[in-house]
Amino acid sequence: MRTRSLSQSELNQVVQLKQRGYSWLKIQNETKIPRRTAKNAYELWLQNRSLEELKNVRMSVATVEFQTHMNDLIRLAEAFVDYLHILPSSNTIENSEQILSTLWVQDMHLATTSHYGSDEEDEETDRKRQRDARQNQILFKCLQQHTREKVRWQALNEWEQAWDRCRRDRDKLRESAREKILNAIQEQSELLERIVAGSGEENALDKLVNGALVAEWQSVLAGKPDQASRLVRTGSYSRGKYTSLMMGEGEAQVRLSFEKKGLAEDTANMVRVVVVDLGFTSTVLQILGKVRTMRSLVAELEEKLYPVILRPLILYTRCDLCPVQ
Repeated sequence: MRTRSLSQSELNQVVQLKQRGYSWLKIQNETKIPRRTAKNAYELWLQNRSLEELKNVRMSVATVEFQTHMNDLIRLAEAFVDYLHILPSSNTIENSEQILSTLWVQDMHLATTSHYGSDEEDEETDRKRQRDARQNQILFKCLQQHTREKVRWQALNEWEQAWDRCRRDRDKLRESAREKILNAIQEQSELLERIVAGSGEENALDKLVNGALVAEWQSVLAGKPDQASRLVRTGSYSRGKYTSLMMGEGEAQVRLSFEKKGLAEDTANMVRVVVVDLGFTSTVLQILGKVRTMRSLVAELEEKLYPVILRPLILYTRCDLCPVQ
């Protein structure tokens, strides 16, 4: 015999009575509903309620996971743009792939990113960096999936190409700096020997070349390649006992220390003449153009990756990692 279905009011009555502790026989006497029918209906109600509760829990978890996912993407986008904005100020010669690989190992939960890694890494730290790199690369792919309709990601490829061309030009600039410094040294008898002896640096020539390159590169980044000589200066320390020749600024600064102030000033003047000459070369002008191109491309990406623009894009699009809600 087919079991009849209960109306909603009948089911509500059965549920209320059962939750008050009534037996199935007592429920049958109270409602006139066969106890087997009442029991089956109640068990089906329990099953449906469990499924609904599970669905609600999953929805709640998915909402939290999606919020975390969105925050991770926004944080990655901010770090990505900030990182590309800040070109290395040293005379580093990494290619674009190496530059970006340094970004992927950053901890995106930190407020800032750096182009410089730690020199001291144990095996555990190295594994963590590899995990961070893989995770950030996956997130970056998700970011591109969410924004493919709005962001011209070809701009990143163009940035990489401009950086690699700029890198090659900087190699040429280094050779020009070395040639000009050697020519300037040869104009003064035994100047290199005096610089090596006075500074105690056997590799003084390499330091002068690196310093001239850093000063020129930093002036290009500042958009003032004709003012690189201002980044070549001297200063005394140890109560005037020593004079330091400083080329460039910040962590990339190159220093040579001399006991004789006159020798330090002569060396500084020589380097100033060299960087002034470098500032008028076609190589520097080409580098300046590429730096401007890179900054323009980063600005284009940044305009589309502001959080106020990115957030609704993520909300209304999907990527491979979006939690199902």
